[in-house]
Amino acid sequence: MAITLLLESNPDWVIIALDISNAFNEIQRYSILEELWKNTELRPLWYYNFRNMMISGFIGLGYGPFIKAATYQMDEGVKQGDMEAMPNFCIGINQANKSTHDSLQEKAVSS
Repeated sequence: MAITLLLESNPDWVIIALDISNAFNEIQRYSILEELWKNTELRPLWYYNFRNMMISGFIGLGYGPFIKAATYQMDEGVKQGDMEAMPNFCIGINQANKSTHDSLQEKAVSS
């Protein structure tokens, strides 16, 4: 309902829904780090994220005393479930979003 009200009050807005399969694992870590470094306000987060991303993460299967190490490690994408996962994912796709926005703006102006 909130989205409907938002669109009704802003009729020139468009919503695009994307369903990217396994998107969190597909984002390239260097793109997140690059965007953090470019933005001086976010730069203090760069070192923290660099340290977290440069280590292949442990993957545990099961729970509690039954947890077993997986035969693989996480060395790409963001770690789903981490507090930083969603903001980092959004930061990582920010440049692609800006490029898409600029392209759509150019097409709207030229029509």
